[in-house]
Amino acid sequence: MKIKVQNIDEVRKKIPLFHGLSNDQVQTVVDVGNLIELDVGRVLCHEGDASTAFFILLSGVLKVRTGEVSLGKVQAVDVVGEMGVITGMPRSATLEIESFARLIVIAKTEFEVLLEADDHMAAKIYRRLVDVLCRRLRESNVQLVRTQIKALGDLTRAI
Repeated sequence: MKIKVQNIDEVRKKIPLFHGLSNDQVQTVVDVGNLIELDVGRVLCHEGDASTAFFILLSGVLKVRTGEVSLGKVQAVDVVGEMGVITGMPRSATLEIESFARLIVIAKTEFEVLLEADDHMAAKIYRRLVDVLCRRLRESNVQLVRTQIKALGDLTRAI
């Protein structure tokens, strides 16, 4: 389903991926996307799948897991699946709908054409994607340290 946007300025302000873009640039990105809605329990993509699109979660919550291990959650207005689209690598995790979700799906091929047509917009979008990945890496590092501290405390108590 194509996306009809009433107030593109509001979309630009709410979705971090669009920060720094003009309203016309945001509209261009939104125009290549499709809106989907998925119910609880549906799988958006599986670990190991080809990375043919990325997603902007407008509402709802996604569970991120590898195998049966939970890696975290994706909250509304975040981007997900972008790593594989940029690198060409397969999906690194499975994404499952935890609460009813509305997402914009942006196909890799259309995204690449879009970025090739506007170097200035491409630079801004890649900068925002780097920011997203850095934030996730920082959060993962903090979680890893917390897990290690807890494990060390458990080991110390056991001795």
